[in-house]
Amino acid sequence: MAKQPRSTPPASQDPEAPAVRTSATLTQTTSYSGPLPPAAELQAYDDAVPGAAERIIRMAESYAEHTQELEGMAMKLEGGARRRGQWLGALVVFAVLGSCLYALHLDKETFAIALGTGTLVALAAVFVAGKVPEWFKKTES
Repeated sequence: MAKQPRSTPPASQDPEAPAVRTSATLTQTTSYSGPLPPAAELQAYDDAVPGAAERIIRMAESYAEHTQELEGMAMKLEGGARRRGQWLGALVVFAVLGSCLYALHLDKETFAIALGTGTLVALAAVFVAGKVPEWFKKTES
């Protein structure tokens, strides 16, 4: 099939064609991490509001102190919880050991062996894994 000649001239030659405009936008973003802005910005704050730089620095210092206090409290609480867990674990072991000895005294060797072995396996699993196994935890529905 042969090409048909164009009946209208191209847009660049057409006087009624709309003008094409091109524009570009440049966006600049500045960011910083940390409790304090860069020194130049602190100076700009201080120029805008006298004493603002000192207030910003004081605010950052008090926030750091507060964060350190919270972390210290969290460490103390975690240490106490671990210590309590160790004491309760020891109490459970001694209770099971006492129950096994009492069962042996009552000539219930099978029960004593099952109780002692089950407890030892569970304790070994917790000590080796370092936590309660996932399959043992309750699942939320």
